[in-house]
Amino acid sequence: MRPPSGTMNKHVVDLTEGECYYCGRGQKDLDKMQKKINKILGNSDSLSSNAVSLLEENHRSKISEALKILKGINSKMKLSTIRTDLDAFVGEEVPYEGSTYSTAPVINIVRSMLLAGIPIGQSWGHSLSYVTSIRSYVLNDVDNENEDGDYIFTKKEREQIYDLYDKWIKLTNAENFGYSGHEVKEIDIPFKKLLPIYLEWIPLMFKYDFSYCEDYTIACEELTEKKIDHGKITKLSLIELELHSGSSEDVKVMITRCTICADQMNLIFSELSRKENATNYN
Repeated sequence: MRPPSGTMNKHVVDLTEGECYYCGRGQKDLDKMQKKINKILGNSDSLSSNAVSLLEENHRSKISEALKILKGINSKMKLSTIRTDLDAFVGEEVPYEGSTYSTAPVINIVRSMLLAGIPIGQSWGHSLSYVTSIRSYVLNDVDNENEDGDYIFTKKEREQIYDLYDKWIKLTNAENFGYSGHEVKEIDIPFKKLLPIYLEWIPLMFKYDFSYCEDYTIACEELTEKKIDHGKITKLSLIELELHSGSSEDVKVMITRCTICADQMNLIFSELSRKENATNYN
């Protein structure tokens, strides 16, 4: 008795045996081509990745340099005295082009910080005598529309900033400045008492500024976009196809086609579909 249609095991006939029916390439040939593509993609990714890495290394170096500058200041002097001649007691300001954190000389950032009445809660380039709300600084995030609160600082760092702020306003007898804010106009205190706070604050302030660094943001976005774009490139491989010019319940005839030939065929059919006379190739 003949078994019901579709239940018998078909015999498979492979006409190409692991090579593309149209171009004769095998998987080894395609793998060699894929290596060439991957090499170019890798070089492109590497350039963008290096740009990100250089900016990150520059950031770490800035922190180290800033700490070194602070430790080199005569701790016996009062901050009010140091402010009278920053060139002599801290270092001369360095002219530079640009307006981003990555291009700003560290000495300039440190000088600006030393001029601030309350440095805790101020970014580089700001040297105000007051801070209106330390909370708004601490709870800030890179994406202001982020409802989940993707904060710049970790919970531990946020607590650390609040603690540094409290230490600073108590040490300097800061005056209340409106809602949750404080102001310090003059600090006639030995630098050695303030130095531990400065040293602890530097990595946090620089982290905040680096998170808003335009150069770094652009480099990271470019690297991400490249990875997404490169992921769209089809991997070269062989695809098994069954011949459909006829049918058999017992035999399945197979050929293999590579992705290169498949791509070119699709292009040809797409071009022909636009022609009124598909047999006219002019």
